[in-house]
Amino acid sequence: MIISRPTLEVVYQYSKMGSIPKFVNLYRLYAAFSCFTLQLLPIFLESCPNLKHLILDYTVVSAQPEEIELSYVPRCLTSSLERVDINKLIMKEETGIKLVNYFLENSAVLKELTVSFTDSPVSNQERDIYKNLLTSNKLSRRCQVSIC
Repeated sequence: MIISRPTLEVVYQYSKMGSIPKFVNLYRLYAAFSCFTLQLLPIFLESCPNLKHLILDYTVVSAQPEEIELSYVPRCLTSSLERVDINKLIMKEETGIKLVNYFLENSAVLKELTVSFTDSPVSNQERDIYKNLLTSNKLSRRCQVSIC
């Protein structure tokens, strides 16, 4: 399934009125989130209990993104999510770092996390520093982190 940012905003409005329908046969999701719609991510993932592969295109909409708190952990993070690809991060953007850490710290069965940056080129030293920062608190010890 591919879901765009405007569609996610509609889903978010719908979630305020009631629960989001379950997508029990959804195993792979490609979604576009901005720093402003990121609060919806855990709510939406709760409706995907068997999700195995998540691909996120992350967009910073303004220079001053709002403060987000990703504290709720949906069931798929503890039971089925094996791979996460996060695209279009900016190296020193704080919300993007929180997003990556959210998956590393809360995904029990995660096997692979791939992060790609829009800042290019990223030096090997920056890549190593970032990788060490990210992998210090991962829940799944089998998870391999790749930085592109």
